Amino acid sequence: MATAVPAAERDLSVAFIAREPRIDYVWNSSNPTREGWPEPGSEVRWVAHVRWLGSEPLRNVGYRWLVDGEVARTGTLDFKPEALVTTELPRTWTFERSEIVFEIDPARAIDETEERNNRVALHTDSLGIAFYVERTFWDGIGARIRRGRFGANTFDDWVQKRVRHFNEMAAYAIYPETPRGVLDRWRIDAIHIVEDGALPLVPPYVEARDWGAPPPAWGGLYPNVLDHTVDMQWGYPAFTVDYWSDSAPWNLTIGNATLHELAHARTMIDVYAWNLTATGDVVRLDPAPPAVNGAYYSTRQHGMMHFDWGHIDRYSAIAMNRMAGRRALSGNYNEPWDLGFFLNDLPSRNRVRLVRPDGSAIANRAVRIYRVTGEKIDAPYGMVFDATPDLELTTDAEGVIEVGRNPFAEGDVVAFVDRANGVAIVEILDGETRRWAYLDSLEFNLAYWRGNTAIAEYEVMADAPVCNDDLGPSAVTPSPEAVVTTREVLFHFPAARGREYVLFIGIDGELPHRVEVPAEDRTTRTLKRALPPGRVVWWFEDEKVAAPCPARHSSIYAFDHESEAMPRRRSIRR
Repeated sequence: MATAVPAAERDLSVAFIAREPRIDYVWNSSNPTREGWPEPGSEVRWVAHVRWLGSEPLRNVGYRWLVDGEVARTGTLDFKPEALVTTELPRTWTFERSEIVFEIDPARAIDETEERNNRVALHTDSLGIAFYVERTFWDGIGARIRRGRFGANTFDDWVQKRVRHFNEMAAYAIYPETPRGVLDRWRIDAIHIVEDGALPLVPPYVEARDWGAPPPAWGGLYPNVLDHTVDMQWGYPAFTVDYWSDSAPWNLTIGNATLHELAHARTMIDVYAWNLTATGDVVRLDPAPPAVNGAYYSTRQHGMMHFDWGHIDRYSAIAMNRMAGRRALSGNYNEPWDLGFFLNDLPSRNRVRLVRPDGSAIANRAVRIYRVTGEKIDAPYGMVFDATPDLELTTDAEGVIEVGRNPFAEGDVVAFVDRANGVAIVEILDGETRRWAYLDSLEFNLAYWRGNTAIAEYEVMADAPVCNDDLGPSAVTPSPEAVVTTREVLFHFPAARGREYVLFIGIDGELPHRVEVPAEDRTTRTLKRALPPGRVVWWFEDEKVAAPCPARHSSIYAFDHESEAMPRRRSIRR
């Protein structure tokens, strides 16, 4: 029988589960979906690292491993005060995906300050992450996390929540091109606690490309560039703990950039680099296109790689699936040498049909296209346009112009912090009216990925509204990672007057179902629904959006529904 411990003695938690033996990824591998992975039929060991934060020893604490919902191994562990203890599950390696779960104290025999950190689940083919955290950060984040009351006590618990959220976002990143969502899953393979000032462990210039990041950022971007055993890494220097002054659940979960930054290590690019603003870019055209609230243009690809870190945008979902099952290739840090390797997937011919806001074709009109000049300015992703057109064309009777393969640059499309060129300005002389439109290379990539590699056609609206991203991370009810024990769940979320909102709700990994929301003119929305118990994932969308902007998609939020009216249901989650 396990020794009973008062709740005041803090906590047991599953810190992370490593896979051994550790294998380096193969630099510039020609077959990264197989090289760097275990050999089929070989033995691997899944090693659970379990942390005890109490000041007294513990003996005979039960644990169990589950594989695809079935118990695979049980046993007990002993803990010294404030100890990290390991236990293993041997398995034969196969590329077929299974779910492995480790639970400490599944019978809840130990009184703890937090019970929701006693279980970690992973998929066997997940991509591994290493976190490097300096001691003051590890100690300091704990108090902030506990004040947030979202089922976490330590740094370990916190980053486990973030990785779990990525996996939920991946499962629900369902678009026409990604009917099964994002295919890859992530897992934490290592958490290294180091002394203050230790990061980066080796200078980034040993391997990493120089993106111009200042030395204070190196500890986060390049904690250990020589660690090739994982596919992503991120560091937490001691001084950055002050960033987390707000302990609100949405800030520590949805409203931070952890997943966004890890996605850079997976070669994802900042799609907000395609935004054209009056403050971050320079437009020297005379006359110049109008700016609305300081913005000339905003890409339609809003989500995790834009300014809403709580769901995966369509563009990034497709890009991630182009490298599904692939280990890191040219770096596993932020940013790798192959950052945005997909940016120049452009159709050979591109036909653009220009239309007015009423949908009518702008036929037989003169068109001027302005590219980025290449001049560098002191602004992230800064673009400069001069008054000399790079292309002068005339629309045909259907309002169509042909712009070749790459109307954006003489060379490649790039998205580096110090230079970007993925947007072109289109000036249209429509009789007595001067109209403005924008070409976006992300849309060309999407056409290419849909199979239109030889020729693609687009409809581009002149004088279109700027597509804002105003449903980003926000305070909602239920709060992220809450526990709801009532049968009826109260949903509350911010909203603008006159909009028409719908909720999407999925339980225990099921495909989400649509829930209509009454469209009263209120500045907030509140809806109550009876739900079965389970892990509930939900988001809301604004469907009353002016063309050509997409329905605005909020963050994906999740909570645990443990209604007293029904027993808690357990199931395998995607």
